[in-house]
Amino acid sequence: MWLSDTDKAFAILFEALFHLIDSIIHDLLLENIINTTFQNQTSTRQPTSTNFLDDLEHCHFTDSQSEKTCAICQVDFEKEEDIITLPCGHCFHGNGNECPGIIPWLKDNNTCPMCKHELPSNTVISETNDNDDNLDIRPLLDDEINEIINNIIINILNGEQPSIRDIQINNHDLIDTIRTNIHNSIV
Repeated sequence: MWLSDTDKAFAILFEALFHLIDSIIHDLLLENIINTTFQNQTSTRQPTSTNFLDDLEHCHFTDSQSEKTCAICQVDFEKEEDIITLPCGHCFHGNGNECPGIIPWLKDNNTCPMCKHELPSNTVISETNDNDDNLDIRPLLDDEINEIINNIIINILNGEQPSIRDIQINNHDLIDTIRTNIHNSIV
């Protein structure tokens, strides 16, 4: 059985369309897997020992000290300003300054942020981010793809002749549209 030129053109059009859609589905599913993997990573904190934090020595800055700049905010210390010097020699703002100083860092980490000198630590705290947003997007993706195909078929039945080039050029717009529609369906 021979196909008419119009039927051949439609066959080529739909073959290109389905190839494009397969590529879009692959890209969006891969993106979803990567995002889910990153969202569900376990983070580990090893805070500095509370005894060590309690015993940290606060002193007032003098011009004779070798470190003259806070390693956190990079602002020079002023004379008689409260500073904290870690055993490695790095200095940070202490209490009563605009800079938060080293204490917030040490509550989550047992190292100097500058040189990674290890300080006494409490037990390791592991936190898993169990995100409930990690749902299977395939049904939503199928719905979006079916909507696109139905619109193209309706346009063809109404006498419009879409071009393969137009479909390929709109590939990124199509992916963004599908991604947005899926995101809106989830939220």
